Amino acid sequence: MESGCGESGGRLTDVQKAAFSAFFEAHGQLSKRIERRLEQANVVGLETYDVLLNLELAPGQRLRMRELAERIVYSRSGLTRLADRLEAQGLITRVACVHDRRGMDLVITEAGLRARSEAWRVFSDAVAELFSPHLSDPEAASIARIFRAMVSALAGNSPSPESTCGGPGPGCGEA
Repeated sequence: MESGCGESGGRLTDVQKAAFSAFFEAHGQLSKRIERRLEQANVVGLETYDVLLNLELAPGQRLRMRELAERIVYSRSGLTRLADRLEAQGLITRVACVHDRRGMDLVITEAGLRARSEAWRVFSDAVAELFSPHLSDPEAASIARIFRAMVSALAGNSPSPESTCGGPGPGCGEA
């Protein structure tokens, strides 16, 4: 099967290529627009939100830097500098690792929890306006199921119970 560039498309069907292309473009457009809204509302951006949410959802609300790097979606390469900025802003703190006193854990602070919650109000409004109108509930459920299975397979895990709702945060109703 030929791709649009005259190269072999491998094992992808035309429908699969079209689906991935649409996903890739939609993700990029949604991310840009959500980031713009977060900036206009003067709340933390997607990169910071990603870090804060992952810390909030982690056991004890703490992770080693390498664990956090494996979980975040945005900017793994600049994570150390981002963590330094977030610590300077009081959104996270570094504490000695419980299991290895030589290492440090990143822990979300009360200020970090508040900042993530404030950003969620803007984030969820943007998702409701830019994403949700294009899907029926059954379509949204299918997409959530597909992407949960994909994320789980890519991580080498089976789906976790907390990932079954498809939402972006605690309890899925409020992230």
